[in-house]
Amino acid sequence: MNADNKIQLSQIDVPLPFPPRMVHVYVITYVDSTILVDLGPNTPEAWKTLTNGLKKIGLSVEDVTHVVFTHSHVDHAGMAETFREYHSTVKMYLHQREWEYFRYIRQQKWERHFEIFGSLEPEMLELFRKWEGYYRKMKTKLEPTDLFQGTRATLEINGMTLEIHHVPGHTPGSIVLYLPSEKILLAGDHVLAHISPIISYSDFEHDGLGLYLSSLRKLLNLRVKEAWPAHGARILDFELRIKELLRHHDARLREVYRVVKKMKKPIWPLELVSELFEPNLPLDQHPLAFFEVLAHLIHLQRQGLLEFVPGEGWISVNMK
Repeated sequence: MNADNKIQLSQIDVPLPFPPRMVHVYVITYVDSTILVDLGPNTPEAWKTLTNGLKKIGLSVEDVTHVVFTHSHVDHAGMAETFREYHSTVKMYLHQREWEYFRYIRQQKWERHFEIFGSLEPEMLELFRKWEGYYRKMKTKLEPTDLFQGTRATLEINGMTLEIHHVPGHTPGSIVLYLPSEKILLAGDHVLAHISPIISYSDFEHDGLGLYLSSLRKLLNLRVKEAWPAHGARILDFELRIKELLRHHDARLREVYRVVKKMKKPIWPLELVSELFEPNLPLDQHPLAFFEVLAHLIHLQRQGLLEFVPGEGWISVNMK
C-alpha cells in the first residue's frame, strides 16, 4: 500500500491472444486504496501477467479495493469473474449505459447483422466467426457493484478525486478517467496514439461515429498533460491528437461519400474496404477496416447523404 499520501500510477502490460496483442492495465495507489483501471482478458497468461505485475509493485490481488472498467470488451473486462473469485469484496465500476449495452450485445450473433453487412467472402466470414469465438470463450460474468450515471461523475476515494467522463463511440458506455491533480487522462480505447479506435456496431446505437466525434470534441475542454491509452504509446500532446482524429474522420467521410457516389449503384462495406485501404492489408485487419467503413456509411446515412437499400447496400441519395 502507498503510505506517502501521494498518488502513484503504474502500468501492467497484459497480453492478448488477438490484435493489438497487448492491453495496458493501470494501477492507481493512494493511501490505503488500490484502483485497477481494466483487468485484461480471461486467459491464464493474462492472469499470470496481472498478478506478477502487482507483485512487482508490492501488491496482491487482495490489496485491490476498486476496479474501474473503461468499457466491457473482453480485452478489458473479460477477467472480471476470475478476479472476483479470488477477491469477492472488491468494488467494480461500469457506466450504466455500458451495463445496458453489455447485457444486450452478449445475446447477439454476427449473423443477425448480415443484412447490413452484405455478402461476406468465406475468409471474412471465418474471421468474424473467429472473433465471435474469442468473445464467447473469454466472456465471463460481469457484475458491477456500482454504476456511473450521466455524462460526468466523480469518484472520491480517501480524499483522491477521479473524474469519470462518459465518452460514447467506441462503445455506447465507454468512459475515460481524469486525475485533475495530475492532469493525466486514462483514455481507455477512446483516444489512441497511432490508430483510430473501432466504432463498435450494433443496433443498440444508431450512429456510433457521430457519438464518438462529439465525445472527442467534449474532451478538448480538459487540461491534459498526458493521456495514457489502453493500447499503444502515451500521448503527450492530447489536443493535437484529438484534432488529428477529427481530421482523419472528416477526410474518411469525404472519401467514403466520394466512392459511393462514383459507383452509381448500391455498394456494400466490404467493397469499400478494397477501394479505401491498401491492397496488401493483412487479412486479420480486414474486420477492423470493415467496421471503420460501416461506421462512416451509417453516419453519412444519418446526415441524409446516403440511403441504405435492403438487400443491395448503400447508395448516394443523389443517385436514386
